[in-house]
Amino acid sequence: MVYCAPVPEAKDEMTLWLVTFESPAVGCLSHHRLFGQQWAVEGHILKWDDWLNFLGIRTMYKLTRVRGRYLRAEEEAVKPATAYSLIENEEDPNWRWLYEYGARLPFVTAVYGNTVFTFPSETKIFRISVTTSGFMIEEGDKQ
Repeated sequence: MVYCAPVPEAKDEMTLWLVTFESPAVGCLSHHRLFGQQWAVEGHILKWDDWLNFLGIRTMYKLTRVRGRYLRAEEEAVKPATAYSLIENEEDPNWRWLYEYGARLPFVTAVYGNTVFTFPSETKIFRISVTTSGFMIEEGDKQ
């Protein structure tokens, strides 16, 4: 779950709260100050062959980073960048190995990085979920 709101009186600044769930009852809260017009969440995806989904084997993922994002590439190059790691080991050898050899494994369709991003909002809460092809953002009203 993400709540991200613009910082009042500040151009291209936002505050993001991210709750990641280890289980339905256990969550972890992190808080980040980001620069840009949009917020982004990034991570790794391991996609299994489609028929395995019918057996209950779901797409594997690992959230790795949150960052601010500018709309224009030119701004990305010259304005302040913000990125925060969500994991201890950003150079995880297991995921690196999967990127290199995963597609050669039986039942693995692809291994890739995935990013979702959208605009901050004072009135919305965003739910990031994992589909069979990667991350997806669903928005709901802040209560």
